[in-house]
Amino acid sequence: MLRAVFSTATISAELSWAALWCSGALLPGRWLCRTEWAKGEGKMKKELLCILGLLCLSGALAAQPATADRHAARGMGCEACYADNDKTRPVRKDACLKCHGSYESMARRTEKVVPNPHFNHYGDRDCTTCHKGHQQSVVSCNACHQFDLKTP
Repeated sequence: MLRAVFSTATISAELSWAALWCSGALLPGRWLCRTEWAKGEGKMKKELLCILGLLCLSGALAAQPATADRHAARGMGCEACYADNDKTRPVRKDACLKCHGSYESMARRTEKVVPNPHFNHYGDRDCTTCHKGHQQSVVSCNACHQFDLKTP
């Protein structure tokens, strides 16, 4: 991790080198932090703010961990989701509901989210319609609508 902290304590950011490289901040011949302390920390702060802005726009900082990563972080193995630990077959809703309860209870858990993704005009959907396991999850509603929802 690269840690950049200014004495004014107005900026503190931790960025991975991979995120910086993907955003274009570390292109060959271009450095994140040039040794320009003699010109004052204002220029350094301005450069870092520009880079952070690019990262946010690129989604490098906004990306959430995949559903499988979130489950693994909670100590769950592959067998928790995959029937008979067979990873060649897709995960079905009944596997999700073993731990998360009924679809109605999920709707109650997300009742303060507007609009409630678990109480919609489609009814009980397969969880993997939005929650993608080993990929970035999606908001399937956005195929027709434009909702600002975050899908874990």
